[in-house]
Amino acid sequence: MNDMHGELPVTSPPNSQIEASKSAVRRPRVHGRGHGAASGRSASASAVSAEAGPATVVSGMQWLVVLAAGAIAALASTPLWHDFSPWAGLVAALLAMTVLHMGYSCGSVVALPHLAVIVCLAQYGIAPWGAYYYPANNPVYLIEDFAHYFSYAGPALLAITLGWIASCFGLRPSGCPISEGRRAPVLVRELDCLLWGGIALKLAFGSAQLGGLSFLILLLANLRFLAAIGLMLLGAPGWRWRIALLFVSEIILAVEATMFHELVLWTLGFFVTYLFVRRPRMPVFLTWLVLLCAGVFFLHDAKWQFRQGSARATVFGEDIPLTKWNSPLLGGLCLVQSTTKALTGGYSDDSVGEMIVRFNQGWIIDRILHHVPSVEPYARGRTIISAFEAAMLPRILAPNKQFAGGREFMQCFAGYTLTEGTSMNLGFGGELYANFGYWGGILGCGLYALALGLGFRWVARRAHASPIWWAILVYVGHWALKAETDIGAVLNYIVKAAIVACVAAMCLPAVRAELAGRPVTTSRPSRRGWEVKTAETRKCWHVSPSEELGAESRHIQR
Repeated sequence: MNDMHGELPVTSPPNSQIEASKSAVRRPRVHGRGHGAASGRSASASAVSAEAGPATVVSGMQWLVVLAAGAIAALASTPLWHDFSPWAGLVAALLAMTVLHMGYSCGSVVALPHLAVIVCLAQYGIAPWGAYYYPANNPVYLIEDFAHYFSYAGPALLAITLGWIASCFGLRPSGCPISEGRRAPVLVRELDCLLWGGIALKLAFGSAQLGGLSFLILLLANLRFLAAIGLMLLGAPGWRWRIALLFVSEIILAVEATMFHELVLWTLGFFVTYLFVRRPRMPVFLTWLVLLCAGVFFLHDAKWQFRQGSARATVFGEDIPLTKWNSPLLGGLCLVQSTTKALTGGYSDDSVGEMIVRFNQGWIIDRILHHVPSVEPYARGRTIISAFEAAMLPRILAPNKQFAGGREFMQCFAGYTLTEGTSMNLGFGGELYANFGYWGGILGCGLYALALGLGFRWVARRAHASPIWWAILVYVGHWALKAETDIGAVLNYIVKAAIVACVAAMCLPAVRAELAGRPVTTSRPSRRGWEVKTAETRKCWHVSPSEELGAESRHIQR
């Protein structure tokens, strides 16, 4: 490989100096490399570290540790699953292997595939497993036959894991966030426009009923998350307080609406991006992951403090009025209260069962296994076709396409009628079984995960040119984490969000140049086509202003 990152020699001949300068400036576009290592390191040091780094995301020795951890987890959990199904042991093995693989690779890629697998394992495997020991009080939410359920869920989860993780095979690490030299002020300003514009749009129209425009407004407002993640990846000055302010506003809105699902999804997206930025060691990563999972679990207990009485909240025995300004503080206190209840034994078996059922997608899939095809025949791809129709066509061109919410699917394939204000769905695992049966459902789960994983791989390969691609990945793909939603809703969000991201990038010249791996410029090129570089670009490639002016004058004379 031709390394041209060193300083250009002052004593070199004029023509060779000009050619060397051009080659250095063009290098990111030709070779598709990242833009540097951690803040403060030079571009040449970044190139050396990239060449000397691992060729793949996870090394061969690390794979041996991952496989050994899976075997240990399956054997250690034998007393917990030997009563109903050995497939639960496979779930334990897959969880252990996915977590370790995520810990090894989270500093090389934004580990969205691992997070998607963990969510599926939690909702299709761990939560139904927990429901075996802590059943729900309502018999509607009970799994009739755990052995029968896990005989489908176990192989389906194996196919999902293989489909997602296969997208990481052969990937080369994309490196750390970019260096100081590539933080062009114009790029930061454009991301700031997306951030503040998205926040303003959310505050102005977030709760408005605008019919067919509501989804478009949602996608445009969600650009605030893309911008915040982009600023974090760039290491832009002030990115921490921007993200803190963003999440404070999101907590206020979530508490006001008593709806926390989107807040959790975006938190997960920021979490995997922060792992990529910080590159924590395995013990630190495991600690953060456990704290995050515990916070999400106890959030389901804390939110009932707001839903039972939206005007007041009971915190540590005190009845406190709830306002828009104290809602973030009260939300945090309710979360602390739910956590302390676990430490002091404040949860009964019934309350634990009610918390588990909030994550348990298994009882819905179990109903589908008993309802299809004995009562309702296989759909044979009908819902998949409608999913592509919903994703590719706007409602103005297809007014009869399916609506989100799952009411029709739950009635048809699970034999369950949703009450007003209740939102449930089959989940893609249940939907694929309802279409294609046992083997078709298992194969479909693997192909669905593989298709989403190939989309991740496409973005990951382009992230070598710019880390902003990772921000686009989280913005477009965070709905891929939803294991409880039908395929149509997920594809609809991904396709429409990709279109919005593309249009936004086309309207922002600095973002467009950064995504293409080109130096971000602040002025137009001259009529002779000589590229005008910013001071940041000069710093990145070690070309001093005097050298550049001399090279430009010699170029004009020639």
